[in-house]
Amino acid sequence: MSSQGAPRKRGRDNGRMQPPLARRTETIQPFRVVDVMEAAWAAERAGRSIVHLEVGEPDFGTPAPVVEAATKAIADGRVRYTSSLGLPELREAISGYYADRFGIDVPGWPPRSTATTSSCWPTPATPATAT
Repeated sequence: MSSQGAPRKRGRDNGRMQPPLARRTETIQPFRVVDVMEAAWAAERAGRSIVHLEVGEPDFGTPAPVVEAATKAIADGRVRYTSSLGLPELREAISGYYADRFGIDVPGWPPRSTATTSSCWPTPATPATAT
């Protein structure tokens, strides 16, 4: 079943043949936070004022320097997976930020105590978003 409770479609969909899904997929439970988010959106459309805390998305747009850096990174072909610990250059920038801002030594490379998360798209502007 889908998150709305309707059975999943099999066979043809929009005139194209879709591969059949294994029956066990019908027992997959929906991701609850998506249900909460959809309910919040529905309440918002109904005129209620909602403070969205369900998925951790910011309530503001992406800062222009981040958009510019991401656009440049894409144009430069920097679209591959990175190390699970993050780019060495990014780790060094974070290390430098902590040294400059707080006067503490947080080694950036080789990896010891600084790591970036997979949800943080590594661009030259990423350290600026940590301020």
